[in-house]
Amino acid sequence: MNLINLQCRRTPAKPASRARTRLAVEPLEDRIVPITNGVPDGIGHPHVGASLLIRPPTDLPDLEVPLVGCSGTLIHPQVFLTAGHCTKPLEERLANGTITLDDHRRVSFGQDAFDPITWLDVADIITHPGYRDPPAGGGAVPVNDIGVLILKHPVTGLTPATLAPLGFLDALKDAGQLRTGPDATKFTVVGYGAQLDVPPPEIVPPDGLRRVAQSAFRSLSQDWLFLAQNFAADLGGTGFNDSGGPTFWVDPATGQEMLVSLTSRGDPNLVATGVTYRLDIAPSLDFINSVITMVEEAEDLTAVSMAAHPVNETISAAQVQPVLDDVVHGQAAGVDASSLGAVDVRIGDLGGMTLGLVSEVEPNSMMATVEVHNDFAGLAFDPNVPRFPPNASLAVGPHHVVEVVIGGIAFFDKQTGAKVFAQRDADFFAATGVSTNINDPKVSYDELAGRFIVTGREVNPAARTAHLLIAVSDDADPNGAWEMHAIDVSHNGENFADFPQLGWDADAIYLSANMGVFKSGNGFVELTTIEKASLLDGDSTTITYYTTQRKWPHITMQPAIMHGATAGDPMYFVETLQINPGNHLLVVRMTDKLGAEPTFSEFKITVPKYNDPPAATQPDGAELDTNFTWILSAAWRGD
Repeated sequence: MNLINLQCRRTPAKPASRARTRLAVEPLEDRIVPITNGVPDGIGHPHVGASLLIRPPTDLPDLEVPLVGCSGTLIHPQVFLTAGHCTKPLEERLANGTITLDDHRRVSFGQDAFDPITWLDVADIITHPGYRDPPAGGGAVPVNDIGVLILKHPVTGLTPATLAPLGFLDALKDAGQLRTGPDATKFTVVGYGAQLDVPPPEIVPPDGLRRVAQSAFRSLSQDWLFLAQNFAADLGGTGFNDSGGPTFWVDPATGQEMLVSLTSRGDPNLVATGVTYRLDIAPSLDFINSVITMVEEAEDLTAVSMAAHPVNETISAAQVQPVLDDVVHGQAAGVDASSLGAVDVRIGDLGGMTLGLVSEVEPNSMMATVEVHNDFAGLAFDPNVPRFPPNASLAVGPHHVVEVVIGGIAFFDKQTGAKVFAQRDADFFAATGVSTNINDPKVSYDELAGRFIVTGREVNPAARTAHLLIAVSDDADPNGAWEMHAIDVSHNGENFADFPQLGWDADAIYLSANMGVFKSGNGFVELTTIEKASLLDGDSTTITYYTTQRKWPHITMQPAIMHGATAGDPMYFVETLQINPGNHLLVVRMTDKLGAEPTFSEFKITVPKYNDPPAATQPDGAELDTNFTWILSAAWRGD
């Protein structure tokens, strides 16, 4: 069948109520999102669907709906695979409240996606944690351009697409089955996007119909499959709103279709090159397998396996309760225990940090009734250097309170509230040789060692440098000397550390960080275990530490504060499973701690259902964005 002749015919117009203009399509995602030219697909690819906007966002009340946002593929009865640059803007809109999943988003696998009878509800949206937007201009492509929509209910009557295994396209290339020229290898592209009508060249916005076309192999790189889609060469291809749609390789012997890539972008005129993100590479398959595992665990609460890291044993919530005495959510609150047995709580507002001391609490007890005294003001914003959020953190020792925010550190007398020391973070960490772009501060008082611990991170994208910073006081009085170190975590300019978290036990201090990428690649969690003895010797020229990497879906792996731990005890971490709403926590136990190959055991704990926390109302009426369902503080007590 000659696609060129069919492509160049205008599709019969839809009823007037479905008329669309291109201007109505673009504001939804605020960027180019390709789709497909070609012929109506009919029942050819029933597992290919469209992500739809069915109600105008609150900031675009006059937008005509329904609208196709992107295309995608069913790869599991509840998992709709699409492009990361499609899901990321949706996550941002969900976060700022301009859309909700229940009111605004649907997925359709219908031949006509605008038919409401085909609409399916969406439960969650997840973007690859390593996704990065392309830089402005220059025709660049995103990094890790993959995401998913999780359907509320399993789809019945449809067979999910078959995913290509790891290295599938490389094997085809090595076997000589990826050809260019007159006998170029053909790939099938499917989607719900714009059409090219000639003459004259005119882009016709999506009309809700699924279409199919054939493109030809052009080249293959580590992350990308490039396709030729020039209609003058009798080829079809992708265009606006086909982002996330599938590319299939068809086995010439059996006719079986293999899902090998998804549409990332094309040229603005829809007539030259289709750029598709490979699915047969580790960053894609690790993400997909982890998502599918999480979905299946959410469906079957007895399931205990994780895709990349099998659970070593099962454990009940009752058994773990003595392990985790206290887990605190949110940015505006956290709990520490001082050596005097009192519990001290921090509360904050946008104008400055207010320090509240909680008294009359028995050691190792759950707080029932407390008395809060707002006796003195903490650090306030520098009006010349606004920081949001301030990332405030606070720790209480026997006689002092230490507070850190982005930009500075201060010490306060615990009894009088008097500020006895204040310094900018760059000056405080100057001895490390790293004094710019410091962020994500944390502080804790380690009553086992009688020391304050302050941490932060440095990242310089231009120089591709990244460090974890750590400072330890020489005793329980922070006004003395501090031992400081900067730990290089750039992996030769490949990675940077984001959102590092702090914990400790009798043997070590633990820093976990979500590792981003300066270039292409896959994100992961890196755990840095620092032998405590090397931090308590007062020698800033020596430090002993070990690093361990844990693959996604591990993220924001919160180390516990191990009150009462003894040497050799296991270390514990707490994470949320990356699906919202969720009703599980993941508790990770670490043994063989001091060495390059520790042992991890994982326990999935059922908890009351949770979702992203609401904004935190401050004393002045302003609201603080609480952002995520990540665990920001965890404490362990041995009894």
